[in-house]
Amino acid sequence: MKIIDKAYTLAKQVRLNAHAPYSKFLVGAVVKVKGSDQLFAACNVENASYGGAVCAERNAIFQMVAALGKAEPEFLVLVTDTLTGAAPCGFCLQVLSEFCAPDFPVH
Repeated sequence: MKIIDKAYTLAKQVRLNAHAPYSKFLVGAVVKVKGSDQLFAACNVENASYGGAVCAERNAIFQMVAALGKAEPEFLVLVTDTLTGAAPCGFCLQVLSEFCAPDFPVH
């Protein structure tokens, strides 16, 4: 199985763990580390205090940093339950811009 396919499967699985009682919008994300087969999977976790919520994309990046320190992500797989998919929010784009190359792909 290709690493991108493995990441997609993992993102679909972890999405089901999302805690989204307010939006009902379940999101799974997987970050692949450049130069490695390591994958970091995460889901979104909402809170009644909106500022306390964390998106799946940031959650995956933060898990990578917690485990490896400074590492460069190669790509991100983002899975939602919408037919057309979704893009990272502004907060996530800012975090991605600080850890990723300008041509960083989001699948």
